[in-house]
Amino acid sequence: MPHAAVTAPERFACLALLIPPTAWETRPAQAAAYRRLADFAESGGPQAVTTALAAPPVPTSVADAPGYPPTLCPVSQGPAHH
Repeated sequence: MPHAAVTAPERFACLALLIPPTAWETRPAQAAAYRRLADFAESGGPQAVTTALAAPPVPTSVADAPGYPPTLCPVSQGPAHH
């Protein structure tokens, strides 16, 4: 995908690069966090979850990266047609 974005940038409104999920020794802690979030969603509802996730912790892998946090891509209204 990055190659396509570089060779035909007019076809992209933005490109979202994501950090892969945790694995190996950090996975059990992340799985527990997901379970706590599910419990929180059941007790507090969608708005409580939205509020809680509005300021997520900064991953250590990008904490010192220039330009972090990134600007968000605009919300898509469907496929772009040129």
